This record gives sequence, structure tokens and C-alpha cells, in this order.
Amino acid sequence: MQIQTETKDNGSWSQYLEVGKNTKDAFGDVVWKRMGYVKDFPVLKPQRKTEGRGAAQYTKWLFKVPEEFPWIIRRTTNPGGSDRSKRYDILYLPGPANDKE
Repeated sequence: MQIQTETKDNGSWSQYLEVGKNTKDAFGDVVWKRMGYVKDFPVLKPQRKTEGRGAAQYTKWLFKVPEEFPWIIRRTTNPGGSDRSKRYDILYLPGPANDKE
């Protein structure tokens, strides 16, 4: 599967691409466990192109997710202004392989 996306790098509403999985904590709640960032996974072979400067800087991403890649890939957006809630866009969700430890 090939993923093409864009992130805003700096300032309010900045974004980043992270890789991880959902696990359950001691209370039984589902929590995110980050394993790293897309750029940290050579198997994804990420290519990126950055344009702009400062708060107007954007990065275009292109990477290929191999079959049976065991982790979730998501774009996280940091809040800006009076908003304090991060937003998450799932870019890749594996099948049953994500249940492996």
C-alpha cells in the first residue's frame, strides 16, 4: 500500500507522522503506545519534500507500507488557539497482525 500525505511542520496545528499500536493499560483502557516516527522505519522507505519556511512550512510524504506491517500509522495534529485536543488521522491500520507483541 502506498501512502501520500502532507504535514504542517511548525506553529499552531502542526502535524507529525507516528507509528505505534493500541494497548490496554492496568485499568483496561485503550492507550496509544508510540513505537517511533515514519522516518525511523527504514522498511517504509519514506521520501519527503519540504516547502516553505516558519509556520508556513509543509512536508509532502510518500512511503510504501509492506504487506503485513504490524503497526498503526497515524498523523497527529497538535492543537492551536483555544483548542486543546489533539486530532488523529489513521493512515494505515493493520489486520490481525497488530495483535502480535
